[in-house]
Amino acid sequence: SEAIEQSPNIIIITDLEGNIIYANSILKKITYYDISEVIGQNYQMFESGFSSEEFYEKIWKKVLGGDIWRGELYSKKKNGEFYWESVAIAPIKDSEGKLFRVVIVKQDVTELKKLIAELTEAKEKAEEINRLKTQFFAYMSHELRTPFLGIMGYAQLLRDLSESEEAAEMADGILRSSQRMIDTLSNILDLTKLEFDKTEAVIKETNIVDIVDDVYKQFEKTALQKNIELKKNVSFSKLIIKTDERFILGIL
Repeated sequence: SEAIEQSPNIIIITDLEGNIIYANSILKKITYYDISEVIGQNYQMFESGFSSEEFYEKIWKKVLGGDIWRGELYSKKKNGEFYWESVAIAPIKDSEGKLFRVVIVKQDVTELKKLIAELTEAKEKAEEINRLKTQFFAYMSHELRTPFLGIMGYAQLLRDLSESEEAAEMADGILRSSQRMIDTLSNILDLTKLEFDKTEAVIKETNIVDIVDDVYKQFEKTALQKNIELKKNVSFSKLIIKTDERFILGIL
């Protein structure tokens, strides 16, 4: 009796018609009803009016059938304030196994639901910001690639037309720098595609040796300018595997 009376949850006992026989003292703190005001009243006094009578009838039918009902109810306090509560309604049987009472255990979860709603809203906002950021990077990557391709075209033309070795090397430098920028932009674009689940691996027979050669040639002169020794050691002329060439190139 003391455990029930001092429980932090509202505990109500009713007869089979839903008339309240007992309520513990926490009821007043949460609903503002005195115990004397609820004894003899039907449990319907807590209904908010937002749910249909059929809804409550289904609950009561299940309990009177010997099952426990658990769920959330939108209820009303004495002052007219509405609140959410987590509710468990269970049948009580006598020593002969006959149903003769119903016990209702209720917990105010209004603040918890508000917190969950706030966290859900914050999560959705964060996801929206992340989506906009991803779209921005995808847009910028795409837009920046175009002018760099133009720069590379002019650099290639300059190299073909240049008569001095020094001018040709400067044109090569522009080409290498532009190519590195395009590669970086391509990587950003690939990452954004992955976030949107739009990237698919295109598996085909690929010669790894050719990819290694491409990467070596691309960075050979850059490494030399930085006094970095770049070595390539391949013991065969051809090695075919099934993979996505873009991904292997990006990894290397």
